Amino acid sequence: EGRGAQLLGLRARLVRAEVDLGYRSRKRLERAAQVAAEAAEIGLRAGAVRWRIEALSLLAETRARLADRTAHDVAREALALLEDHTAVGLDEPRVRARLQQALTAPPPGAPPG
Repeated sequence: EGRGAQLLGLRARLVRAEVDLGYRSRKRLERAAQVAAEAAEIGLRAGAVRWRIEALSLLAETRARLADRTAHDVAREALALLEDHTAVGLDEPRVRARLQQALTAPPPGAPPG
């Protein structure tokens, strides 16, 4: 599979994850997390930092909504990539908002409020 095909598949996964995030069901959120993780891995293998950052931001948000303990780690990784690389074409305010949401989500098991 060529790099162009990899990136096209990665972008399709990002769209699918974003659509699944629009739903509230746990099953859709779990699928969004799986698809975003796949996209992040493809971005890593293809050296596509911009798309990896996007995928990690979706993964962080999804894991935070699922109360997954790894959400903070994923968000920090994406923020580090943002600091180290210029990501042309990335909607940086939107990505940063997702990451901030993941970082401020209460840890799993924390009492509400």
